[in-house]
Amino acid sequence: MTSDPIRTESRARPMAEDKQPPAASRHAVLADRVVRAWRGSRHAALLNVQCTVRDGVLIIHGRVPTFYAKQMAQSLARKVDGVQHIDNRVEVATGPPSDSRRT
Repeated sequence: MTSDPIRTESRARPMAEDKQPPAASRHAVLADRVVRAWRGSRHAALLNVQCTVRDGVLIIHGRVPTFYAKQMAQSLARKVDGVQHIDNRVEVATGPPSDSRRT
């Protein structure tokens, strides 16, 4: 009786990238992590800043009272793992929003 050599079959397995969630889900997770960084920073002005991720770019927007707060929002966002590009659309204004109506 002759023994057969052990056969190993190579089956195609999904690559790690196939196991990643869809882009929309990854974007939502990244945006959530950035918002958490802002909320945990103790800078009250950052409560008025929001973000979205589009085509791999973190877009931050909102309204803050100082240029320092605008830069702090960007600086904290940059430290979040996964953030590579930032489009900082945060407005610096001390008065009411330009689209508010006075009565």
